[in-house]
Amino acid sequence: MSHALFCVNDNGNVGIGTVSPSKKFHVAGQTSNVTLRIDTTGADPNLTFTTLGQQDWGVGVDFSDSGKLKFDASGFVGAATKMTIDNAGNVGIG
Repeated sequence: MSHALFCVNDNGNVGIGTVSPSKKFHVAGQTSNVTLRIDTTGADPNLTFTTLGQQDWGVGVDFSDSGKLKFDASGFVGAATKMTIDNAGNVGIG
């Protein structure tokens, strides 16, 4: 069996490692961990979740604040932080 490296179906679903993506973005692996990597050089890596045209939540690393992982109620890391996790495992809420 062969696997496509990259596939876009007629319905617009995008797949990496699968010939039949079941979601809008589907990453599949077989014998190793499946990892999504966001790599930046001079900006904070960030993932934004948007519903009904509104930016609801963002998750990312704030390098201007010692590389802390932050959960924000905006699309920008550190703009409206609701939870922070530092490299030592300390969690701050609020």
